[in-house]
Amino acid sequence: DYNYKVIVKSGMYVAEDVSTLPQGDREILEMQGIKALAIVTLYDNKQPLGYVGFDSCNKIRRWNHEEISFLRSIAAFISTLIIRRRVNDNIRESLNILQLVSDSSEKIIYANGLDDYKLLFVNRAMGDALNKRPEELVGQLCYTVIQRK
Repeated sequence: DYNYKVIVKSGMYVAEDVSTLPQGDREILEMQGIKALAIVTLYDNKQPLGYVGFDSCNKIRRWNHEEISFLRSIAAFISTLIIRRRVNDNIRESLNILQLVSDSSEKIIYANGLDDYKLLFVNRAMGDALNKRPEELVGQLCYTVIQRK
């Protein structure tokens, strides 16, 4: 219920004394025992992801420049972690789709790294041809797997 539109619009919201806030916002914060707060928006390419903040429950306080700088740094770091997790999730989902599609083929399909020649991807047909599960072959040198005698 808290009004986060102000935070998204400005990218940061600092209240040294929550008793000065509009009634609805003040009630929500006071109910939690919060006396002062500083909040920074988490972004991914200007799209808000969420918020990170400090609450002061002991006293009304003035947030100093170092604390605000620290909070902005924390927000940037958390945003980076969230974005990286999303990218990793997308990669994992794409690999799962690739695995499903390539496993329906009877042809051997694989991919290897150009720099180290390690197998990055193997479909079921290749695993079957070698009497191995595809995940057992990933990470091995392609030429030792393909050219075995």
